Amino acid sequence: MSHGVPSIDTVKAAIALAGRAPSIHNSQPWLWTMRDMTLHLTTERQRWLGATDPAARDLLLSCGAALHHAQIAFASLGWATRVHRLPSSRHPDRLAALEFWPKEPTEHDIALSAAICTRRSDRRPYGARTVTEDDLQPVEAAARRQGVHVHHLNLAVARNSLDELVHEALDTQTADPVWRIEQRMWTGPYPAPGVGVPLSNTTHDQQLYERPFYAGALTDTITSTAESGEILLLATDRDDPQSCLQTGEATSALLLEATASGLSTCSLSLVTEVETTRSELRRRVLADATEPQLLIRIGWRTQDSDPLPATPRLRLEEIFQHATGPFATLDPARA
Repeated sequence: MSHGVPSIDTVKAAIALAGRAPSIHNSQPWLWTMRDMTLHLTTERQRWLGATDPAARDLLLSCGAALHHAQIAFASLGWATRVHRLPSSRHPDRLAALEFWPKEPTEHDIALSAAICTRRSDRRPYGARTVTEDDLQPVEAAARRQGVHVHHLNLAVARNSLDELVHEALDTQTADPVWRIEQRMWTGPYPAPGVGVPLSNTTHDQQLYERPFYAGALTDTITSTAESGEILLLATDRDDPQSCLQTGEATSALLLEATASGLSTCSLSLVTEVETTRSELRRRVLADATEPQLLIRIGWRTQDSDPLPATPRLRLEEIFQHATGPFATLDPARA
C-alpha cells in the first residue's frame, strides 16, 4: 500500500531521468502515465522496431531498463517504489504500476542516479587494462538482484562461436528489405528529432560483435579490438514477457553500477534478435539450461578517449502524461 505520492514536479524530474535509459536504436518505446497515486508504464508501439525485433524482446528490455531507471531516480529523490509488473492480464502493453512511500536516499542511490546522466553506450574499442573479477563482482551482483543469471564469457573460448553467430544474424537481417529501411530510419543521419543513433555516437569502424551502423565520428587510438573488454551474457529461466522486462531492469542495474565504477559498456542485442542464432547461443553457451536474453560488452576505456556525447532524447511531454480518472484496477493475480 502506498504512503503518499510525490509532487508532480518530483514525478517529472524522475521521468526525465528514466528517459535517459538505453533502448534499441534509442527508440525510447515507453509511455508513463500518472493517475491519482500510481504511476503506470506502457509500451509505445509506434516506436517498436518490428523488423529488427520481431519477437518484441528488445521492446520489453528497453522498457524494463526505463522502469529500473525510474526506480533509481525516485529513490534518489526520497521515494521508495513498489512495482507491480504486468498488472493487467487483459492489457499486455501495460507493463508496470508503481506505488510510493517516502524513504531517505542512500549514498548508493545518489551515485546510481548520477550515473544515469553519465552513462553512454560506448561502441569504441576499450583499453588494455584488465577487467578483473573484483571489478565485475558488484556489476554482476547488481544484475542478479533483479532475478537474472549473469554469465562471464571467456573470449578466448567463445569468440569463434560469437563471430559465427554475429555474421549469421547479420546475414538474416540484411536480407530483409524492411529491416534495411528500419535501419536507415533509426540510425546515421536520418533519425527523427529526439530519437535514433546519430553519427556522433557510432564509430568509423565496426567493433567486436556490434551491428554495423553508419560510419560515424567516433575514433580511438586503438585499432585492434580482438580482445577488447569482456562479454557478459544475461539469461533467464523462462522466455516470457516478465523475463524480458526483468532482463531490462537487470541491464539497467548492471550498466549503472558499471558506470558508477568508471567502466564502459555497450549492449549487444544482434544475436538474440534472430531466433536461429539465439537458439544456437542457448545451445552452445548455456547447454539449453536457460534462455539467453542479451550480451553486454564491458571494459575500461582508453586514458586518452574523449567523453562521449549524449544521444538525443524525446521531450518530457512525449513520454509522460498526467491524467485523471481510473486506469485499470490492479489484477491481484498478477500483482
